[in-house]
Amino acid sequence: MNRESRLIIRLNKAFLIYAFVIALPFSWASFAIGSIYRAVTLLLFILFLFESRLIINYSSEKRFLLFGWLLYLGYAVITMLWAVNRDAAITNSLSLVLLGFIVIIFFSTDLQEEESYKTDLCWIVSGIICIFLYIFGDKTAVGEYGSRTSMIIMGTATDPNEFASVFIVPLSLMTFNLLNKKGPRILQIIIMLLSLYCVLMSGSRGALIAVAVAMIITLLQSGKVDVKSVLIIIAFSIIVLLLSTRYIIPLIPDDVLTRMSLKALLTDGGSGRGDLWTDAVRKIWNGSVLRMMFGYGQYGLTVGTKGVSQTMHNQLIQQLSNYGIVGLVLYLILIYKSYKSIKLNCPRYMGAFIGMMVMSLTITMSVAYKLIWILLLMPAVMSNKGKEIRFDDGK
Repeated sequence: MNRESRLIIRLNKAFLIYAFVIALPFSWASFAIGSIYRAVTLLLFILFLFESRLIINYSSEKRFLLFGWLLYLGYAVITMLWAVNRDAAITNSLSLVLLGFIVIIFFSTDLQEEESYKTDLCWIVSGIICIFLYIFGDKTAVGEYGSRTSMIIMGTATDPNEFASVFIVPLSLMTFNLLNKKGPRILQIIIMLLSLYCVLMSGSRGALIAVAVAMIITLLQSGKVDVKSVLIIIAFSIIVLLLSTRYIIPLIPDDVLTRMSLKALLTDGGSGRGDLWTDAVRKIWNGSVLRMMFGYGQYGLTVGTKGVSQTMHNQLIQQLSNYGIVGLVLYLILIYKSYKSIKLNCPRYMGAFIGMMVMSLTITMSVAYKLIWILLLMPAVMSNKGKEIRFDDGK
C-alpha cells in the first residue's frame, strides 16, 4: 500500500471520529427503525470495515486502556444471563455490542495533532447544535418548576440533566482555547454564554456544578500557577461573571433560579436522590451475597420509599446495582485507565473528564448515554507526543 493510500484511509478514519462526536446531540432522537445514533454507529462501522478491509490494528501503547474496555464490556454483556429484568438486560447488551463497535473504531484510529484539534472543534460544534435546537426548537416543561425546560429532539423529550451535561466538554475546551489564544475569542465567549444560558434554563444543579468544576480544572491544568496566570484567571472569571449577570441571569425565570439555590437543594434533598441512594445501598447490602457480587442486571433493582425507581441517579450505585461489586470494580478500573490516558495523551480534556465524573454522581449514565463513553474514548485516538499547546508555552 503506497503512502497516498494510507493517507486516504487515515483521513477517512478521522472523519469517522468527527461524525461520532458531532452526532452526539442526536443520541436521544429516534425514528422509524430506532435510535438515530444506533443507525449512525452501524453505518460508520460498515464504512470502517470497508476502509480497513477487516484488518483491525491498534498500537501497543493503547493495550492497557483497551484491556480495561474489553473487561468491562465483556462482563456487562454476560450479566444478561442472570439479570432480573431480562428484557432490559437484552436491550442493554445490544447497546453494549454497538458500543464495542465504536471502541474498535476508536482504538484503530490514530489522529495527528491537527486532526485531534479538529475533534475539539467537533465537540464545540455539538454544543452549538444543542444551543440551536434548544433556542429555536421545541421545548418541554419539567417538574414542579414550570419555567424549567428541556429540549425536544425530533419529537423526543430529553432529560434536562442529560441535556445540560452536553455542554461540559465544549465549555471546558473553549476555556482551554481562550487561555491559549486559539480560535476567535469573541465568538467563543458568545457560545459559552449561550451554553450557560441553556444550562441554567434546564434547572440542572448537577450540570451547573459539573460545568463549573470542568472549567476550574481546565484553568488549573492550563499551566503553572504564576502571577500572570492568576491575573488572567481572575480577569477571565470577572468578565464571565459580569457578562452573565448583565445578559444571562435576567433571562432566567425566578422559579428556576429558586431551584438552583442552595436552600432548595437542601430542602428537596437533591430531588429525592438521597432517598434513592440510601434505599439502594440498604437493599444491596441486605440482599443475597451472589447479587451483591454480580448484580441484578440492567434496571433489575427497584428502590425508593417516596416513589419507586429503577434508575439510581448515581453512576457508581447504578454500576453496583446492575453488575455487582465485580462490575463496579471493572468500571472503576476503566475510569482509572481513562484518567491516566487522558492525563498522558490529551490533558486538555482533563477538565471535561472531571466535570463528567462529577455529573455522574447525580445521574445514571447508561450505555445509551453516549457522552461519557465517547469522552472516555478520546485518549484512544490522540497522542500527546509533547506537542499539546499549554498555557505556559507562551504561544
